[in-house]
Amino acid sequence: MKLTTKELKALAHGTVSVKDTDDGYTAFYRFSDRQMAYYEKTNTEFYIKSRCTASVRLEMVTDATALSFSYRAKKAATRRFCYFDLFVDGVMVAHEGKDPIDETTDTVALPLPEGTHRIALYLPALFSFEMKDVTLTDATFATPVTKKLKMLAMGDSITHGYDAVYAALSYVNITADALDASVVNQAIGAEIFNPGLIDADLDFTPDVITVAYGTNDYSKCTREQFTENATAFYAKLRPAFPAAKIFALLPIWRGDSHRVTAVGTFTEAKEIVRAAAEAQEGITVIDCDTFVPHLPAFFSDKYLHPNDLGFQCYAAGLLRALQAHL
Repeated sequence: MKLTTKELKALAHGTVSVKDTDDGYTAFYRFSDRQMAYYEKTNTEFYIKSRCTASVRLEMVTDATALSFSYRAKKAATRRFCYFDLFVDGVMVAHEGKDPIDETTDTVALPLPEGTHRIALYLPALFSFEMKDVTLTDATFATPVTKKLKMLAMGDSITHGYDAVYAALSYVNITADALDASVVNQAIGAEIFNPGLIDADLDFTPDVITVAYGTNDYSKCTREQFTENATAFYAKLRPAFPAAKIFALLPIWRGDSHRVTAVGTFTEAKEIVRAAAEAQEGITVIDCDTFVPHLPAFFSDKYLHPNDLGFQCYAAGLLRALQAHL
């Protein structure tokens, strides 16, 4: 069974659109056309990063004996590892990809166990990843999976997935899977509170929204800019998604939080986020400070970006906090 673009769209989670390219590939987009045009106009680096397939996955129930496809991947962030993960009935059975690369094309065939199984293929977080000739060997059906919730994750590089080598193990993916949520990840590495990104007409209506900015604002902004941006962001987000439960995630620990920046102390930076969120009704603030151990071993760069272990800790803490309100 060779899957059409229409069938891939039905099987995809984490996208707002799925489109054919001019040369026969299928591309997966987690931002709307308006959002991508906004980034193309305002920040070329972020526009490129918007092409990353963070938290995009194909998920289905099928009796196929193998999943095969050709792909091309191009570095769209500041990392050079490109991996995708395959799960069967909730268990990771394959971790494929290349490191280090800037771009590549390849064809893979991933065997599946006999019988009917639920499979999920998680695409790379930090590369654009386009597919063609997606084939389910010997399959008589490929049924899309429906989730209980729809979730929108907004944030910076940590939410984007830096530095989960295993694509499935970003804190966003772990959390969404535990909540049985279809998640659209609209994080961008190096981003700050940016009200211009919010698209009230997004072709995806979330039940839950998590917002995790602030650590870059602490490093890059003045106190006035930070306060103005965060306040404007939440003031625009709340009416844009009036039915959603919105959670403001305060920044996790960072190893250089002793610095006093133009914003002030790191503690003061977190309080700016808290105040901006609490100024709007119906936004729940979650302090994430205790979620990831304050130890370099839990961070890929020893101070800022969680590694796979750090992300599992982050997700466990966040999940406990979210479940108290869902």
